[in-house]
Amino acid sequence: MGRHRHGRRGVTAPAMVMSLHARGESTTETRTYPGRAPVLVVSVGGARLMVSTSDPQRVTAKDVEFAQVLADQASAFAHACERMYRGLGHDPA
Repeated sequence: MGRHRHGRRGVTAPAMVMSLHARGESTTETRTYPGRAPVLVVSVGGARLMVSTSDPQRVTAKDVEFAQVLADQASAFAHACERMYRGLGHDPA
């Protein structure tokens, strides 16, 4: 389920939409640095998506909440891919 930004006038369209179609050379990694926020890097072909916190010098409770939701959604994506790969079809749960 996609999420949209909430503006002063209610739900607005996403600011930007980017589709990355994984291939054999696709990679993901988490980079950590002393005294700086971590960075999640997703590389697909010539595109690179870097996800970090709202402030590179600190991590807030909202950043942790976002990271947890991101991890949950990545896990759900992996589960759906595995089901399709194994021919198990859509999991309605």
